[in-house]
Amino acid sequence: MDFDQLTLTQAAAALRAGTVKSTALTTEALARAKANADLNAFVTLDEAGALKAAAAFDTTDDKNKPLGGVPLVIKDNIEVAGLPCSAGTPALRDYVPEADAPVVAKLRAAGAIIIGKTSMHELAFGISGYNTAFKTGAEFGVRNAYDRTLIAGGSSSGTGAAIGARIVAGGLGTDTGGSVRVPAALNGCASLRPTIGRYPQEGIAPISHTRDTAGPDGRDHGRRRTARSRDLGSRGGPTCRPEAGADRHREDDVDQSRCRHRNRLPGRHHADEGAGRHGR
Repeated sequence: MDFDQLTLTQAAAALRAGTVKSTALTTEALARAKANADLNAFVTLDEAGALKAAAAFDTTDDKNKPLGGVPLVIKDNIEVAGLPCSAGTPALRDYVPEADAPVVAKLRAAGAIIIGKTSMHELAFGISGYNTAFKTGAEFGVRNAYDRTLIAGGSSSGTGAAIGARIVAGGLGTDTGGSVRVPAALNGCASLRPTIGRYPQEGIAPISHTRDTAGPDGRDHGRRRTARSRDLGSRGGPTCRPEAGADRHREDDVDQSRCRHRNRLPGRHHADEGAGRHGR
């Protein structure tokens, strides 16, 4: 199997056909993540948890799950149970959520294997991915998958770089003003910014309640659809139209789970006012 050319669709199809095991794919993804430590793509690499989940999938061999056994990555402002969720800031370095964000829960239900949390521009408030708080390589900031002297873009920097570097075939980021699209463009992969309200936002560190959304990244547009709305928890299903007035309702639809990150920050950082002036 050519891991450098592997897409989400091909990986899922190979797993369903039994021509490859999830443990093999996950082991390869983890090895590539370690070999590319100079990318600074990861804040947390969950080797033990990922291999346990992959082995469990290989044992049950559930071929009905659309992402069954496929390794993915999650941006570090999206809550994954048991893993730190820093949102790219030292102030939240030790915050470990007890539950998955709904979009993560949907990916797990679809059979995805989460290998780790990806680095990002601090608090998702920028488009360069230059973050001095977290690094695994010699240089600061998430580096470009094709040229380590260049930036990866942001703020979903690590997700874009990990896909561009062929560590994984897909992953999840967030977008307020370009945050899944900019890293995808700079790292040679594809992305989708969904309509506001299409995916649930609970368990994701907020910037702007009228602009924030989770969004998938993949090797290309055709394959990215494997991780789209049926797996991310679209409120109305994969063919739905967004709720009428969804943008207006977002500010009234914020529950306590969305406020956990904000309440943990010293001085309770408020960023909505700058949403129109900064790309994320």
